[in-house]
Amino acid sequence: MRYFDKTEELKKEKRLAEHPLWAQRIFKNMLTVHDIYDDLLRPYVNKNTVVLDAGCGKKGIMIKYKGKLKYVAGIDLSPSVLKQNNSLDSYVMGNLNCLPFADEAFDTIISQWAVEHIPDPVICFSEFHRVLKKKGGLIVVTNSIYNPLMFFSSIFHERIRDVLKTRLLPPEIEEGTFPTYYRCNSLKKMGQVLESIGFSKVSATYEGDVSFFIFSRLLFPLFLFYEKITNVSFLRQCKMHLLVHYYK
Repeated sequence: MRYFDKTEELKKEKRLAEHPLWAQRIFKNMLTVHDIYDDLLRPYVNKNTVVLDAGCGKKGIMIKYKGKLKYVAGIDLSPSVLKQNNSLDSYVMGNLNCLPFADEAFDTIISQWAVEHIPDPVICFSEFHRVLKKKGGLIVVTNSIYNPLMFFSSIFHERIRDVLKTRLLPPEIEEGTFPTYYRCNSLKKMGQVLESIGFSKVSATYEGDVSFFIFSRLLFPLFLFYEKITNVSFLRQCKMHLLVHYYK
């Protein structure tokens, strides 16, 4: 697995060392959603590219490419979260359904784990289409509704999810709890929405992320096995995430 920054690498490598050697070897040879995401983003990384990180949160992949792009803007609903994100050149507090940017302002738009929180994806993606330049790239990572954990998350109330995260996850897993809708969280639905707006598909796939469970000596080996099983084509939609790459 590739890491976005040194802090994350040290933290996860320390946890990985606590697991059996066989589990470490399997994990080291396994691609995660972060690796695929990195591969998709890398061709856009140059000194001429202006990027919008939509739903940027407090951290993300852009920290890896800080200083290698012309400009990176971020937008998120939380001002406290935005102030913690040190990968941006500028940030705006705002809603993805009403982007405060000019038409065709960006060469590339990325969105990491934000779509599941959008009540009307059509409006959101229409805004992405408006502010993206012609031939510009859109890369979106979100949760798969077919993944068992994500399915149960979608039916639990926000307060219940907050209690479960507090009790089950260690302090080092910085996971906020926000309202979720899961209205565009399958490849079929995502494709229908994006193509109806005018986007064209480059690639679309379901991908996993075992590193999320690296803190647990019980869950980590189980999810290593789960990742192997869900590599079978008809089970692939049960992986934790979906990752799409489209262009305008």
